[in-house]
Amino acid sequence: MRQVVKIFTFYKVDLWELSQSVVRELTPLAMTKGLALNLTLVEATDQTSLWVRGDRLELRRLLTNLIGNAIRYTDTGSVELRLQHSTRDSPENKSIVLEVEDTGIGIPPEEQKFLFERYRQGNHQRRGNGLGLYLSHQIVEAHDGTISVKSKVDKGSLFTIYLPQVTE
Repeated sequence: MRQVVKIFTFYKVDLWELSQSVVRELTPLAMTKGLALNLTLVEATDQTSLWVRGDRLELRRLLTNLIGNAIRYTDTGSVELRLQHSTRDSPENKSIVLEVEDTGIGIPPEEQKFLFERYRQGNHQRRGNGLGLYLSHQIVEAHDGTISVKSKVDKGSLFTIYLPQVTE
């Protein structure tokens, strides 16, 4: 099998502006399902300091995939995208935290450990190709970040992403 290598182009990216754009783009999809799609700055987070060094197109793909999945697997309730500064950081290593939380069908614990593997699909009845979360994981890692999930069946899922903040 031939492997394609993606070359990322890193620039300073405003995550607040990018998040607003993705939420605007996906709001009609959420509305057709009767879902609320909300974008929130947590607590006293300053929207002018939510910058990372990254590939804007790939970060857009990451947000679109995670929010799109949340909408797809949520039948009632809401999808929330939250941004904030990490409270676990040292002054010289700061991160921005993005959280995508839904009130959807949730992911069983036995499936969560394989969630970011290529071509892995859950045992749900909804369509997918098993690449979205794998690619999301690859994008986050290429940006020196981390991604994790907490989920409960019939309660929803919370995807948490940490990306290094640009401070200069």
